[in-house]
Amino acid sequence: MTVEDFKEVLSQVYENGIITFSGMSETFQNKEASLMMREAYDQGFKLQLFTTLQGMSDEDFENLKGVNFQMIVLHIPDEEENSKFVIDKEYLEHLQRFISEYNILYYSCHGEVHPLVRDIINPKTPIASEMKNCVRMDSVITSKWYSSRVL
Repeated sequence: MTVEDFKEVLSQVYENGIITFSGMSETFQNKEASLMMREAYDQGFKLQLFTTLQGMSDEDFENLKGVNFQMIVLHIPDEEENSKFVIDKEYLEHLQRFISEYNILYYSCHGEVHPLVRDIINPKTPIASEMKNCVRMDSVITSKWYSSRVL
């Protein structure tokens, strides 16, 4: 989807609605994702983001300056490699920067947290681990985020 296509979609969404960027593919694999987020935010929409940060660039950070996400869930690499991440220097730098600049509601991890990210993530932020059947998000999200926000 292009930014122009996205603008057309936004024109059909309720004012003051919530736009959630997520899916079974990574949001930032679309090179225009941060521009779409900026457009939605500038039009007054509330934003939610579910991301791995894979594909995020320095330019994306610039495009998102000042954007306030209502909710962010950050999917992080696991030690068992149940999720496929490219864990290189750039990813680790982006992860550290993202965590320092944004408020993460919770981390999603499909196993034990990967040792390369263990010291980067905020130890006070909850971790939901679907692979271990110990999802701790019930108390974090339920009524606070969703029950009052059904469109």
